[in-house]
Amino acid sequence: MNENLFLDLSEGFEFEWNGHHIVVGRRLGEGLTSEVFRAKFDGNAIVIKVLKEASSDSVKEFFMSEGRNITSVRNQWKRQYPDQIQVIPEFLGGDQNTTPPILLMEFISGMEIKNVVSEQGPLAEPKALSLALQMASMFDVLHNGLNRSYSDIKYENFWMVENNEQPGNPILKVTDWNVLVDKTPESESRDLFYASLYIYAMLTGVMPRFSMGRLSSSLDQAEKFSEITLGMQMFLRKALHNNVERRFLNATE
Repeated sequence: MNENLFLDLSEGFEFEWNGHHIVVGRRLGEGLTSEVFRAKFDGNAIVIKVLKEASSDSVKEFFMSEGRNITSVRNQWKRQYPDQIQVIPEFLGGDQNTTPPILLMEFISGMEIKNVVSEQGPLAEPKALSLALQMASMFDVLHNGLNRSYSDIKYENFWMVENNEQPGNPILKVTDWNVLVDKTPESESRDLFYASLYIYAMLTGVMPRFSMGRLSSSLDQAEKFSEITLGMQMFLRKALHNNVERRFLNATE
């Protein structure tokens, strides 16, 4: 409990929290409910999410829920995939009694996949396939392990970290875990549809146009689509088929 801890979020501010020494670094950005800062946690790089001022109790609860969701998903990942690297960032702790409330999380030493593609061009197919398989494992954990769906799914939440031990086999990291909902057939289908859109964008550099869960442009319109293997083309045509009943039914199919 740190009810009397008032945080100065200027760069260089130092404070003690639950026996740990924290130094606030530069501001990285902001979302709807919070600001994000780089920081040092006992000398190690982390990020601090800070609830914005004048937030209501319901917003505060929404903000704090991310820590609980991350813990739940990471624990289930360990049960289902004990030998695989976690795609969910580590949650180091949170405190709703500081002013303002905070969440402490792993610092991701990579880039948003959409920025990698924008700056460097489409990913080589082996890299994209590695990331896609990790996505499938994540949705298996959510859908089949926890009976939940990742309703806040966005392309910018998917990050790529280079794997120094296995070059060419990048590590996926997925951020923003405030909103998980009970899985339904519709929400499961939505998760898989969006993930497949992002795999297509990784490989071609183009995000297909879509509306109401259906494509409004042809996959063949991207020049790079013809350059990927026939097997991957077939996978994407099935995953993004406008007839929902002809798509993959689950993340492990």
